Amino acid sequence: MDSYKLFSELIYTQNTNELTKVLKNYDLWENEDMWRYYGDIDNNAGQVHGQQSQPVKAFVEKISNSIDAIAAMLGRGDRQFYFMKVFTI
Repeated sequence: MDSYKLFSELIYTQNTNELTKVLKNYDLWENEDMWRYYGDIDNNAGQVHGQQSQPVKAFVEKISNSIDAIAAMLGRGDRQFYFMKVFTI
């Protein structure tokens, strides 16, 4: 399978019908080995439906999530965060 060609076709789809058609053309739509649950959790409706539907709220959520991630790294003494901090100063 030519991954670049698949990507090129998927990126230009305009709706779910076109997307499904491309996936079916590559025998990916019904191939269960190619699909995973979001977060590898089969009961993930709360995560999926918990996403913001309004662009501004979604952007604010991304910022707050990134702050939470940095706080978690600081709590662990993560060396990658130290490198990021030194690199960005």
